[in-house]
Formats: sequence, C-alpha cells, structure tokens
Amino acid sequence: MPLMTPKLIQDIKKAFEAQKENTGNQDAAIAKIAMDLGMAIDSYVRSGTVITTVAPGIAVATAGSPAAQVGATTAPGLGNGAVT
Repeated sequence: MPLMTPKLIQDIKKAFEAQKENTGNQDAAIAKIAMDLGMAIDSYVRSGTVITTVAPGIAVATAGSPAAQVGATTAPGLGNGAVT
C-alpha cells in the first residue's frame, strides 16, 4: 500500500488545532505538538509497504572462503517479497 499522505496532513492539522486555543503552559503545548507530530510521522512511515523483486545472480566464491570448499554449491535464485 502506498504511503498515506492525506492522513499525515490531517494528523498534522489536528496536532496544531488541538493547541490553537491553548493560552496556558507554552512548554506543555510545544511538548504536546511534538508528541502528536511524532506519532503522525511514525504512523505515516509505517503505513507504507515495501515490495521487492530478487533478480537471479551468480554467486562467486573466492579462494579460501567457505563456499569454495569441495562439495559446496551455489545457485542463483528468484524471489518476491513484501514488508508491511
């Protein structure tokens, strides 16, 4: 799923609107806005899905590596994946 930009904008607006009428403790208001913005950004970043395709490749073993031992085999592979 793509990142949810409209929801991020809505959450940012809510963070500021929640403090619009605050005439009390300014330090507390700043801390609350920072917390709300942090939560909005965290939610935004986590709303995305990473999709990847693994292309076939050739593994090359160098002398002295575990893959270069007698009987060791390597093979190219294909794959797809998604992380949410």
